[in-house]
Amino acid sequence: MANVLRFRGSFWKDIKTGRWIVQPSSSFRLLLLPVVFHLSWIFLTPFITTELPLSPFAPLLFISHPTPSPTDDATDPRYRKGWLDLLFIAYYVVFWSFVRQTIIIHVCRPLARRFRVKKSKRDRFEYPHWQMIPELKTYYLVQAAYWCQQLIVMVMGLEKPRKDYSALVAHHIVTLWLIGWSYSINLTLIGNAVYASMDIPDTFLSMSLLLNYLRMERAKVAVFLILLCTWTYFRHYLNLVMLWSVYKEFDMMPESSKRWAPSEGVWMVWWMKWQIFVPILLLQALNVFWYSLILRIAYRFVISLYFTCAVTGTKVRDDRSDDED
Repeated sequence: MANVLRFRGSFWKDIKTGRWIVQPSSSFRLLLLPVVFHLSWIFLTPFITTELPLSPFAPLLFISHPTPSPTDDATDPRYRKGWLDLLFIAYYVVFWSFVRQTIIIHVCRPLARRFRVKKSKRDRFEYPHWQMIPELKTYYLVQAAYWCQQLIVMVMGLEKPRKDYSALVAHHIVTLWLIGWSYSINLTLIGNAVYASMDIPDTFLSMSLLLNYLRMERAKVAVFLILLCTWTYFRHYLNLVMLWSVYKEFDMMPESSKRWAPSEGVWMVWWMKWQIFVPILLLQALNVFWYSLILRIAYRFVISLYFTCAVTGTKVRDDRSDDED
């Protein structure tokens, strides 16, 4: 009995203090609650009434607001945005907290101990497009939940700040600004393009950092070269193409779209052009800052090859990392 009370007390304490963000056991219990309530509703409600009402817990688990498909095909559903999307995002903020901390505690930390990684390294214009396919809506909202969770982690100081902490906070704020507005005003197609331009180079950035910490020199260099190419193409060339498109092609939209009519999913008054342009431009400025760090690492690598590490002791290092001492 005492163990049960202790279990309940620690869980409730984690909820009150926000520790569920870093305690995967508590975030997992939070994830289970809507699932249990939803299943209970599905299986027990038929014993009470013959007309089965929709589960009030379903919006937490599944995307909401279906809309008639323009193809009239039952296998080709469409969804619109709505207030219940906030519940879906909230649930998946908890989901990403659970996934993140589970991987850190049960995968990253054991690997870090095995490879003797220092502790400081371990803690680190189709418009309006309002009829979304379910895959796009799910992807968009899960991404939104992920960035919300990451911002919470940074604001609560759950990780040791890196040298580029201010840039990271600014990046998360601008990203959420762009996500929120693009979703609200039915610009999910351009938002999806921005997602792709960020996520693909981020994959190689994370791989490069991991290999650097594990001191896998050859693999690190190969992945870093791929990162340099993908970052240049996706985060700069494609982002500049998007900026040019917004600046030059915004006025090419039909006149029927250039008005404020939320009931029709149309929001493109003249100033909305800059509401789209400015956050993408700010992201580009932040990307240029990080690009300078990447080029600095590349420069050091070339210099180290020229003079050889054996003579000078020069090493290629993550320029964002904490000091080694």
